[in-house]
Formats: sequence, structure tokens, C-alpha cells
Amino acid sequence: MHLPRRSFFRAGAAAAAFGSFARIRARGNEDRIRVGFVGIGGRGSHHLRTVMSFPFVDVAAVCDIREEACARAQSALVQAGREKPAAYDDYRKLLERADLDSVVNATPPDCHARQYLDTLAAGKDLYGEKPMCITPEECDAVVAAAEKSKNHLLVGFQGRYSPRNREGVRRIHAGDLGEVMEMHSAYLASFGPLRGWQSTRARSGDWAVEQAVHFFDLMNWLFKGTAAAAFGWGRKDVFTDGEPGRDVTDYYAALLKYPGGVIVNWQHSWLRPKGGVFDGVRHQVLGRKGGIDLEKGIVNYTDAGRAAEQLPADGGDPTKLAHADLFECIRSGKTPFSNAVNGRDSVLVALLVREAADRGACVTFEELFGRARAKER
Repeated sequence: MHLPRRSFFRAGAAAAAFGSFARIRARGNEDRIRVGFVGIGGRGSHHLRTVMSFPFVDVAAVCDIREEACARAQSALVQAGREKPAAYDDYRKLLERADLDSVVNATPPDCHARQYLDTLAAGKDLYGEKPMCITPEECDAVVAAAEKSKNHLLVGFQGRYSPRNREGVRRIHAGDLGEVMEMHSAYLASFGPLRGWQSTRARSGDWAVEQAVHFFDLMNWLFKGTAAAAFGWGRKDVFTDGEPGRDVTDYYAALLKYPGGVIVNWQHSWLRPKGGVFDGVRHQVLGRKGGIDLEKGIVNYTDAGRAAEQLPADGGDPTKLAHADLFECIRSGKTPFSNAVNGRDSVLVALLVREAADRGACVTFEELFGRARAKER
């Protein structure tokens, strides 16, 4: 699968996700696709319910190191009138099955690189959860494998499949806001702290990589490149009471400099009161002619004579649209709109911000990743 460097900037690349869900590669005399699941926890269960909604998909196998997770998935399928899938506790056994077309992987981030490489090597198409990997070297290995593979890798950035986001990005790229000057973006959560593997940087990559990578992917898409520099601050001691080994940055903020001089103000915190007043998500892009709030879907203009406008509602589950894109790419041979290239680039920006927050200083992309990689951006 060829992945040109800028392929993920093409505005129409994901149009297939909004077409027919039923036009899938033929298997024998049937237009059906057989899927296996690796990781059936919270996010994996959501993917399972989503994939079950496609009438042409058969879930043939599930895998999790927890027997009870596999049992829940089997029960959900049987209750829905579907065939009971085989269950495994070793993903490599699942990949040995010749009858599987595609795999959905929703394991913790430190498992991704090895499992994604093995999945592509086994000749399976892959829906892989973000982050694609947690180190630059792992990302490079997965990009190289995806380029050589005849199969498809879709990285799970469902924000790229949101009709509201797509229209907002289209209008920004078309110049509706004039020269873009800045972006204000935040993820402020009141349901923390999250524990388990999410408490350790070695497993999660820290919050900039595990969670905020969604939003760095959005920024890269908006501004057609990766951040050139970041200045950050952060704290790792927010939730260490009772968990002294916790080493993730539960609160941090950063300024990012993007191509064209765009400055992004970013804040990420799990320390927010309950009640809905202090938490939420914000993505506001401001230009000389106006601003777009991608979260609320509102467009305002600096010209007082122009009325406010509303972006289209999402009107469905963007995760389902992402799965539909992968299924359509399997049929057509096209590259998924969210692929290994933007999967890698989002992780690089996440690592840049993480490093800046660690140092409490300004860090450039070239300083962290080298001149050669910086020139590629």
C-alpha cells in the first residue's frame, strides 16, 4: 500500500466512508468480510458493537488476555443472533487463521508496534487504535511495513471522519477565515484519574501520546504539517497520593508553533470539578476574517455585517464512518484517510509537546528528531 507523504491532506480522500457500506471485496460468492478483535476492553467493546452494525461483517474471533473479556464479547454476539466467535488469549494464534480478512486492535499503546507489524505481516487489514506507536522508531517501522504491504492500515482517529470537522477544515483550507493566526484547543476532563496501564509512561506514552494525539492529529490536518516547536509546562504529582509510582503528566499546557506562524494554545488536564462547568473540549481556529469553533460547529466573522453560520452536525458515529472507510478501502484498494503517515506524525508532535512539558522549556522539532526528519516535514 503506497502512502505518499501528503496523502492525508487530500480533502476528498475519505469520501468513500459516506457512501455505500455494502460494497465490500468479494470472498468467493459472498460480499462479506470476516473480522477478528484483539483487545476487548472498554474501547474494544465499543468497536465490537460498531462493527456488529454492519450486516456484511462476520466477527469470527476475539482475543484478550482476560478470559472474562472474551466471554462478554462472545455473549454479546450470540445475544445479537450472531455466530459465537472463537476466543484466544494469544493474538498470534488469532493471526494464524486463514479465514480472517481484517483485525481490529484496541490494546494498550505499548503493544501496538509489535502487534501492528505482526498483523500486516500476516496479510490482514487492520483498524489500529491510536496512538499508532509510542516511539519514533516504532512509528517508522510501521510506516515502512504499511508501504510494503498489500493490506490496509487505518489508525483510529475518528475525528477525521466527523462531518463537522471535515467541513470546518475544508472551509479553513479554502480561506474562509483569511490568514489563520491561532488556535485555542483543550481537553479538560473531570472523570480522572484513570489508573492501571494509563498510570505509567512506559505503557501509555503519557497523556500527550495516549490521549492528546487525537488533537495533535487534528492540528496537523488543519495546518498541513507538523509543529516546528513547542513550549510547555506540566506536573506529574496531581494524582500520586496512594499511587507513588504514577509518572504520567496529568496536567500540562503548551504553545505550539505551526507552519505559517500559526500559534496553538493547548491545555490538557484531568483535574476538573464534576458538574460540567469546568470540563469539556475546545477547538477554536481564528483567522483575520473570522473564527470557527469545531466543537460547537459555529462560524463567526470579523465583519459585523456577516451573520454567524453553523457547520453540519455529525449526524452519526464517526467511529462507524472510520470503519466504513476501511471496509471501502479493502474493496477499492484506496488508502484510508487516517493512515500510517498521519499516525506517525501525530505521535511525533505528541512527543515534542511531552518533551517541552518535561523540560519546562521550548523544544524544536529539529532539536528533538534531527535535521533530516525536520526537512521531511
